[in-house]
Amino acid sequence: MSLIWWHLSEEIQEMKNLNKQEMVKMLALVLVLGLIALGINAIGPVGQQTNNATIPAGYNLVFEDNFNNLSEIKWEIVTSEKYNWLECVTRDNIYVENGNLVTRVKQGYCPSGLPGYNYNAGLAMSKDSWKYGFFEIRAKVAAGKGLNNGFWLIGTDWVWPPEIDIVETAGYDDIPDTIYMSYYNPDNEWKKDIYNGPDFSQDFHIYGMEWTSTSITWYIDGVERYRVTRYDGSIASTHMQVILSMNRGWTDGIDGLPRDEILPKYQYIDYIKIYQKGVAN
Repeated sequence: MSLIWWHLSEEIQEMKNLNKQEMVKMLALVLVLGLIALGINAIGPVGQQTNNATIPAGYNLVFEDNFNNLSEIKWEIVTSEKYNWLECVTRDNIYVENGNLVTRVKQGYCPSGLPGYNYNAGLAMSKDSWKYGFFEIRAKVAAGKGLNNGFWLIGTDWVWPPEIDIVETAGYDDIPDTIYMSYYNPDNEWKKDIYNGPDFSQDFHIYGMEWTSTSITWYIDGVERYRVTRYDGSIASTHMQVILSMNRGWTDGIDGLPRDEILPKYQYIDYIKIYQKGVAN
């Protein structure tokens, strides 16, 4: 402590030798640096902070699930014997474990034993629907060629288009280091972009999407990665439901399918939050 005070006394002595104008400048600089160090934003509101995500200002929370249990008030657990050309979806492949919603892909016949459907997966659809808002999920995707992790929106009662894929891994490679962000507008025009990052299966990441009447903007860990506007094509203006899913098979015929020995595979979802403007929860 004595060394600190010695340095401080030298600083005070130097300040005494400054004229008033120089002293004011120095104090102003000290104040600004102090505000930065304390993490205070002196410019204006930037929105709510959730880990690495930033919720735009003016939004209020209208839906939240931290997956302490699997709420059938909030979610429909979809079951289908013909989900896609390689699998069906079954109830046992979506469940809650250690505070996460788990979606699983595994080998196994569909309940009716349909030929060719030797794999099954899990899918949950929200019972509520929303028109516009900020949608956010914290998830850890599964790795493996041929596996498709998804957090997406579709028109109420499976009306398609529109469709907004907030985060999707296409399964072209063993390591999911590419995130696909895409949008099918009401005119069935496909807008898309990709973000190449780390191996997203190694940790949880936050994926967000802001949907307004004029634009759709995608975020990964709080950073904007893609945006489409009404000048790029029509923006969906109907209510849409949320889907949480993982499946096997969207890359059929493209660079092969996942090896059976890597199955089962699991996607973990920590939470989902939905915000809207001018609406209080």
